[in-house]
Amino acid sequence: MKPDDEKNGKSPLSRFLKKLITLVNILFVLALLLSAWSQRISPETVSWSNLMGLIFPILIITNGLWVLAWILQFNVRFLISAVALFICWGEVQTYCPMNDTTDTGVYEEVPKTLKFKLLSYNVMGWNTNKKVNGHNESVDLIQDINADIVCIQESGYTKNKKYLTTEDIHNQLSQYKYIQDNPRQGGLVLFSKFPIVKSWYKRGTTNLRQTVFYALNMGTDTLIVINNHLVSTGLSANNRIVFDSISHLRNSTGELANAIEIPKKLVKRSQVRAQQIEELCTEIDLLKQRYRYVILCGDLNDSPISYTHYRLHQLLNDAYVDKGRGPGISYNKNRLWVRIDHIMPCDHLETTRCAVIHKTRNSDHYPIVANILLK
Repeated sequence: MKPDDEKNGKSPLSRFLKKLITLVNILFVLALLLSAWSQRISPETVSWSNLMGLIFPILIITNGLWVLAWILQFNVRFLISAVALFICWGEVQTYCPMNDTTDTGVYEEVPKTLKFKLLSYNVMGWNTNKKVNGHNESVDLIQDINADIVCIQESGYTKNKKYLTTEDIHNQLSQYKYIQDNPRQGGLVLFSKFPIVKSWYKRGTTNLRQTVFYALNMGTDTLIVINNHLVSTGLSANNRIVFDSISHLRNSTGELANAIEIPKKLVKRSQVRAQQIEELCTEIDLLKQRYRYVILCGDLNDSPISYTHYRLHQLLNDAYVDKGRGPGISYNKNRLWVRIDHIMPCDHLETTRCAVIHKTRNSDHYPIVANILLK
């Protein structure tokens, strides 16, 4: 790299512009560091902390471009963003892990009583219970994946046989002998090939009204499965359309007015999730003291760089971070591309494979699946 050019015949304007560009670069670095560390701060303490986590991938890409721009100019200032990216490498791996996903065959060699495949899927009411030629794409996909345990969020219910009924779903998914349906808890449903010993939810609390706990008999021990649907972002259909328009660089006075509501709603709902997650973490801690095997999954409505994920990751592992590859986008509508569906096993469970399945857009979510071994 060549030395600084500021004293090598450059004009005052040229030197000023270089200093200004460097300052802008430093501001992007500070924003990246703040975004990476924002997950450690509860939105109840600092209201905008969750918003900083949402822009983490944008700041990663931007700082990567800064590195490239300085390198192309043979300027040592590339180190400004390079060092920041190195400091944030753990968060980068959390957001977009780059694991080797080659199947080693370990999962297949383990006895059935010491392993299971878990699928988590927000089915969006089975796409308003749509049925085409007697089939629903989401049900077909669940049948094809053939996981041992299936955790559903937002299951829809109807008795009108023109649409997908509960009977239709149960008939098609006949490989599951054990089913626990909780329509009042956010449409949470569990399909299992293992006996369900019991299920329960926390009564008298609004924070965990869409969380259900299940105890499954694995033959050798009991597995606790926690199926979740934490409070949503609160964005209305108009808000989502506005976000889509902004991402397409389209805007109008009306859209910009609606856009102002978006950060306010995101902040408010993130504060509610912070309350939910504290209560949920208390329950998880108690369960880990009583049971050897605990696994949590579901639609957490928060990205990998968020207080929700950070708190859970203090108690549990992240199957996708450990064995997934790429950003693992699980939400697919209105260009809000992010991984908000998670599978999080305890230390006594080992993930051998985890992936988000992008085979159908029958729901606004893609399913996430993991192969798990009991240790």
